[in-house]
Amino acid sequence: MYTTEKENAEVTKIMFDLNATEGKEIITRGKDKGTLLAFPGTAYVNGNTAFLENYIGIPKKAAGSHGGQWISITSSFTNYSSLVVGSTLDDINLIGPAAKSATLRSTTLEGKRVVAISGPTAGTDVGDAFGEKGSQTVYVLASQPYTASGFHLRSQYSQESPNGYGFQVVDLTLDATLTHWGEQVDLTPPTNAVPIATIVGSSS
Repeated sequence: MYTTEKENAEVTKIMFDLNATEGKEIITRGKDKGTLLAFPGTAYVNGNTAFLENYIGIPKKAAGSHGGQWISITSSFTNYSSLVVGSTLDDINLIGPAAKSATLRSTTLEGKRVVAISGPTAGTDVGDAFGEKGSQTVYVLASQPYTASGFHLRSQYSQESPNGYGFQVVDLTLDATLTHWGEQVDLTPPTNAVPIATIVGSSS
């Protein structure tokens, strides 16, 4: 699966290889470039200084010392859940548009006939609380095995401003293409990873 996400002017591109409990992500966001491996209870990251600082949250000085090295992150780390969400097939949840308002049409995606199911994004408590409004389209193959082959999401919501004063409007679009369903994905944890606890601790 590969995705392109645009949040206001910031673009993030991710290439995924996923199985039920493990996953690999190759991530590019501006100058941030890195790889994330997710296993039950532990994630491993390897990236440049910008990636470690901006995407993982490692202080700048420590990020500069550990760019290009594998770093292990266990579930006790503060940002662990947000880092690994969506990193395995079990994590992927194609919510789809609100069922009562959905429309269907025939089209093509990546050269294949698909059925596009479109409509307003199904509401959530969090989304409703921040005034989220959006639309979503899920693309399903028009012939066997009838698997999801992609989705498009557009959303607008409010979030706290970076300076902590007031709120800002965020425009988000996300396009994803899902390919190679059923193919085996074998991943091996790196053996030379540095625990993030020793990095963060030594940089304080």
